[in-house]
Amino acid sequence: PATTTTSTNTEEIITSTAVAAASATEATSEEEMAVDDIISETPTNFPTYMPIEELPACPPVYDPTKSYVAGELTEVHEHTFQCSEEEGYEMYCNIAEWDDAMLLEHEDA
Repeated sequence: PATTTTSTNTEEIITSTAVAAASATEATSEEEMAVDDIISETPTNFPTYMPIEELPACPPVYDPTKSYVAGELTEVHEHTFQCSEEEGYEMYCNIAEWDDAMLLEHEDA
């Protein structure tokens, strides 16, 4: 049969470690309570409001039945598009679906 030998020094070390851990926990709890008391007793200020620049209104949703001109803005799936004002591009403003064949007419379409 196996016998277990317990040293008095080992018991003292275990006991002193447990006491130290309990003291540390108590100290932490007291510090946390002190901080909580300070925070809960301190009045807060009103939130501050910082005005920002007025943002432009969103453009109207794209309407395939409408005829768009250069510079006009429209919205498609939360994205804003502007009809190009460069010469030769206005004809693409009224094309609802992209087709690679458009590149044959104009390589920069």
